[in-house]
Amino acid sequence: MSIPSFQSFLLPVLEIFSDGKMYSVDECCHIVKDKMNISDEDAQELLPSGMDTRLRNRVYWSLIYFNHALLLEKPIKMQS
Repeated sequence: MSIPSFQSFLLPVLEIFSDGKMYSVDECCHIVKDKMNISDEDAQELLPSGMDTRLRNRVYWSLIYFNHALLLEKPIKMQS
């Protein structure tokens, strides 16, 4: 299995913040990886640029999407 599409990350990422706490992108990645049963091997898959993992990229853009939609505020720790 490879990393699912961006849309598949939206609900799991949003559910993380239902407790009202702040989480870093890396913390979200670990939680989402477990929630979505993503293997360690798939979680290590790099983007074509080689600069980041596909998992981290999907989680990060989900957070950006929710921030732009005003569903999450920026006090989420955007940096790891």
